Amino acid sequence: MKALTAGENFNVKIDIDNNGNSTAKQIRPDLHFGLAPATVDFEPYGPGLNINTITPDWKPTVSDLGPRGHTTIVSTTPMNFANDASVRDVIAGRTKFYIYGKIPYRDVLHLGHEFHFCFFYLQTPGIDPLSLLKCPSYNDTH
Repeated sequence: MKALTAGENFNVKIDIDNNGNSTAKQIRPDLHFGLAPATVDFEPYGPGLNINTITPDWKPTVSDLGPRGHTTIVSTTPMNFANDASVRDVIAGRTKFYIYGKIPYRDVLHLGHEFHFCFFYLQTPGIDPLSLLKCPSYNDTH
């Protein structure tokens, strides 16, 4: 991710790996973005998370991912922070910017499963200021 700037568009890429020994069928990524006060614990779709602030035009695809396969999903419409106040709050650590979602899929027996992911942007002294950190909950990533 590049530096946050009000009004400047950005896209998000999420890498997906199938670490299993069989094909994940009918994967349908569901990607969301949100802002929440840093003092609020993350809950997907929960209170305190303002998901209406950034609304991507996300058009999910349906596909299969073979065993030990890799793919990347990309937000299809650039997004931006509407104003400098939002950017300042995120950079100052008063607000967290979340990228989260789920990936439902079916296994070879046609049983349904769901993989969750969640990352947030947090500018921390001494750490790359443009990195995303893993959320402590709603996260099946390795």
